[in-house]
Amino acid sequence: MKFTRLFFFCIFSTILAPLAVARSDGWWETNKEVCRADNRYSAPMTFCYASSGGNMAGSEWISAEGKITQDTPDQFLNWLDDAGINFRARVFFNSPGGNLLGGLRLGSIIRKRFLNTGIGETISVPLSEDSFMELEELNSGQCYSACAYAFLGGFERSFYNADSYGIHQFYDPRLLDIIENPEVPVATYEDLAETQRLTGIVVGYVDKMGASPRVAALAAATSPIAGSGIRLLSVGEAKELRVINTRSDEPFGLTQFQGVLTAQSTGYYLNRPIIRRVQCRDNSMSVSVSMPSGANVDRWNGASFEFDLGNFTRVGTFQVLGSVSYENEPHTVYMLRIPINEGEWSNIRSISFVESWPFSHANESVSNGFMMGFQDPQTLGLIGRNCI
Repeated sequence: MKFTRLFFFCIFSTILAPLAVARSDGWWETNKEVCRADNRYSAPMTFCYASSGGNMAGSEWISAEGKITQDTPDQFLNWLDDAGINFRARVFFNSPGGNLLGGLRLGSIIRKRFLNTGIGETISVPLSEDSFMELEELNSGQCYSACAYAFLGGFERSFYNADSYGIHQFYDPRLLDIIENPEVPVATYEDLAETQRLTGIVVGYVDKMGASPRVAALAAATSPIAGSGIRLLSVGEAKELRVINTRSDEPFGLTQFQGVLTAQSTGYYLNRPIIRRVQCRDNSMSVSVSMPSGANVDRWNGASFEFDLGNFTRVGTFQVLGSVSYENEPHTVYMLRIPINEGEWSNIRSISFVESWPFSHANESVSNGFMMGFQDPQTLGLIGRNCI
């Protein structure tokens, strides 16, 4: 299935609520001061709500920059509550690392709050050359050491080639004195026991977050004092190790479903499968989607939406069909029925919404499921010729 970025952003432009609820003027001013602060990277981690000024997906995010300390997780929880951050916001990290357990706790909070993660440095830019107003932009960033583990807490995780994601052995800074002064006593039995305990905690955390335990193994094999002291993962390696966990939709293919020729595709939302099917029944195009249950959209049952079919538009009706089980998980089946007159199938070039999807941000998974951007006239023609 093909999507265009423009189509993707247009659909989301009016359904995404701002990340932060309305706050007092004092809160916003303090927040902006944090975003504008110099040298955030080398200071203890701070958080701010950032916006590029748009109202589309990706135009708002949480900036998390600086060193992770043992207090960072509690500070983040307090900041989230003060900011009133909504569901599925993305946290962009730019951090050299810091306290290991602080990073693990921070990642666990991110997962419990259903937040997504990315890597990027937030910078403030003037709205114009003669303007006192400033907005934020994202530059490439770094996420090393403890930050790399906090990053794994994201429900959806991604970074790009220009970003840096790096891991290495965890260590007690006091042990680095051994390198500079060989007469310093070696680690005690208690030190070694503590190291083994922490190793088990790290491996368990990595596995729980859905990444490969090999991430912990690669980190354990990378000395923090030899060479660069960091093991950088390429985007390809990160995908293989499930550090990056976003998956691409599969293209539509022809199959039989319930005795009807069907165009079917598996898409993914938060790495959970969404099954899309296009059929022709009773001179109507039936677009059905089966996705993990949980999105409460029954109130839209019977609602009508206008579709662009390439050469003409048509109004379709939304229906909630019921529940099925897929991969041992309950799925809800939704359907859009679009009436198609005889002879019109050969003129259909694509399937897309004319108006923005009306569901709220809480029903984002449903809008993702139906946002097909389906562009395959040949397949659509075959389905139309086999209408029952």
